[in-house]
Amino acid sequence: MRHATLSLDSSLCPRRPTRHPLMKWGGWLSLMTLLSWTTLSPAQVEQRVPGEWISIPGEITSEVYNQIKIDTERAIKNGARILVFHFQSPEYSSFGPCLDLANYLLDRIEARVDTVAFVDRPVHGNVVLPIMACNKIYLTVAQGDRPEATIGFNQASVDRVQPVDRTKMNAYLNVAERRGRPGALLLKMLDPNLTVYEFELQGKRFKLDPVRAERYQLPDSVLLSPEERRLQPQVILEPGRLGIFSAKEAEATGLINRTINSAQQLVERLRIPPSVLKGNLLNIAQPRAAIIHVAGEIDGGTVDTVLRKVKKAIDVDKVNCLILQLDNLRGGPKSVERADKLGREIRDRAKAANVLTVAFIPESATGAAHFLIFACDQIVLGPTALLGDCKSLVYEDLAGNRPYSENDIQLYRNQLTQLAEAQLYSPMLIRGFFDVDLEIVLARERPDPRRPMEFGDGGQVFLPRGEARGNWELVPNVPVVKRPGELLVLTGDAAVQWGMARAVLQSKDIDGVISLYGIRKADVNFMRTDWLDTLVMILRNEFTTLLLVVIGFTCVILELKAPGTTIPGVIAALCFLLIFWAQSWLAGELNALAILLFLLGLVLIGVEVFILPGFGITGVSGIALMLLGLSLLVVKQWPQSEAEYVVLAQKFAVFAGALVIALMCGFMLARHLPKIPWANRLMLKPRDEMSNEPGISVPYAVSPELLGAYGTTVTELRPAGKAVFGDQYLDVVGEGAYVEAGTRVQVVEIDGVRVVVRAV
Repeated sequence: MRHATLSLDSSLCPRRPTRHPLMKWGGWLSLMTLLSWTTLSPAQVEQRVPGEWISIPGEITSEVYNQIKIDTERAIKNGARILVFHFQSPEYSSFGPCLDLANYLLDRIEARVDTVAFVDRPVHGNVVLPIMACNKIYLTVAQGDRPEATIGFNQASVDRVQPVDRTKMNAYLNVAERRGRPGALLLKMLDPNLTVYEFELQGKRFKLDPVRAERYQLPDSVLLSPEERRLQPQVILEPGRLGIFSAKEAEATGLINRTINSAQQLVERLRIPPSVLKGNLLNIAQPRAAIIHVAGEIDGGTVDTVLRKVKKAIDVDKVNCLILQLDNLRGGPKSVERADKLGREIRDRAKAANVLTVAFIPESATGAAHFLIFACDQIVLGPTALLGDCKSLVYEDLAGNRPYSENDIQLYRNQLTQLAEAQLYSPMLIRGFFDVDLEIVLARERPDPRRPMEFGDGGQVFLPRGEARGNWELVPNVPVVKRPGELLVLTGDAAVQWGMARAVLQSKDIDGVISLYGIRKADVNFMRTDWLDTLVMILRNEFTTLLLVVIGFTCVILELKAPGTTIPGVIAALCFLLIFWAQSWLAGELNALAILLFLLGLVLIGVEVFILPGFGITGVSGIALMLLGLSLLVVKQWPQSEAEYVVLAQKFAVFAGALVIALMCGFMLARHLPKIPWANRLMLKPRDEMSNEPGISVPYAVSPELLGAYGTTVTELRPAGKAVFGDQYLDVVGEGAYVEAGTRVQVVEIDGVRVVVRAV
């Protein structure tokens, strides 16, 4: 089995130059042939541009404006060349802070970086000012259930901006003219009673009706002149219409630069790293981080231990950054469900707490470990680490000769793709990790002859060879990203180049990650495995769990055979307590259900033994509920598919077998326990042995002559009660079913003081 390991020319990453030993000419020719397939020229492949994503989720106030300035200056200091401001607040913002932010974008950072405004939802009111102050503006179009982005003033914003005076009008007009945007359209937003004309004069022009705009004393540059009236202008925005523009309307009128489909498409157009879409969550004075070391095979113990540490780091320690150090982590098909569950849980918890998650791979992480990798916001690689080695999820053997079924491979691929795509990683490259026959090429948008190329146009994307047509064209002179017949595996430099990883470190030491994110060592919590984690992992082992079940049931049986002994009962309680404690380390609703089922089963068995006669449906139901509770506790999920029901049935069968073994052990111990030294002290001695000891009073035995005698029950037998034989009242035990009072009975067995009767 071969892997397509994508590498980059050393000029792309000068910190890691490649040196070749002297070789013969034939070797040089072979090397040059190989490089012609695997090396990408810097002139052909667009470099990622350092950038920063600054989210503005709420109302723009003075405090928010100051925080935006701090974040912006820090980003510029860190080398950002593009700043994306994500405006997403539907709330109304006051004129003053919005004007301050617009002036800051126009005057203070104009020459240092490119500013981009991104709007993916309806945004109304004065927030239009800083949006228009950015170099470029992108709005999203409708996608599925998501509505199209809009900008402008709705009726509520118009009411709150009143009164509109000359100062506000000139402020909006100044921003529009400095960015080359149609000022008439911005002024229409402020005052819906204005009339906007459109006419052609070396392109589209928009002007206001001077009569309706007279009270604002606006400059002639924005008013329709008598000469322009001869060009037969058309009224496009009549008086009374609100100045709200959809994404497509804003693009058609020149208010914005382009419409796009998503934030991912924007970062590809701008060629900034996709990781910036998560925002810089560490833009605070002193970020706190937690490091969780995960190594070896992914099993149930790994999942629970890591989740417990994640929960403590986020909920208790209140960290801002969570670093997963994945040290030679691996997992095959059996680990996929566990790893997928763990990855999604980490992603959801971190997202809810606004915590940045980082996957650090010092050397290697293969197979199911990628579910943890792509659940994180960012990926950092060691100097020799590779990304995408999913061979163990595709082939049964190391040689790559026996692939798993297509359905299984597709299931693993879809699960990982869904998780990675939600974290804004390229789904096409994820497909390459699993699909041997897939050919991936680098494509770019064809230029639109109707409009000039500008900043943000022509972004490069990964496509299957067959889809690189229509509006897409291959990037000239660039080899394929992945060839058919090989699985894709990315080197560290390639992973950074394609936006899958943030950085490749010079060493595999965790200190490099801490330094990369600017976190002080004093603010880092190394969450090491302690003795409690080790104990839980031992107790959660399948063999340990089965052994505890056997011992627990055996001791329950001993306690029932020799009531009052207490020690077997204590041992049984301890065994089941350890099982439930270990399996419920991270308690949940399903664990609570399992515990309730187990306790209900115990109650039913107690009712059967001590209240109801015989052993019938109540006892069987009790045993079944106890086994079901144990099974649910181990599988940790209520079955949703046929395969999951099979797994639950298998666990049920295993515990049922353990119960059978416990029954045999219990009866054997009960039979031979009196003969075992020291252990015989746990049970009462037989009556004949006790009678030889002085000071012990032994009750008189019932005369054997009473065997076969007939009598009448005085009380109900449940199964014990009283019966009268002639004038002699005796304590008797009913054989079999419940016996009512006044029933004629016959003595069928006498064992010392124990008299067994049968209804006749």
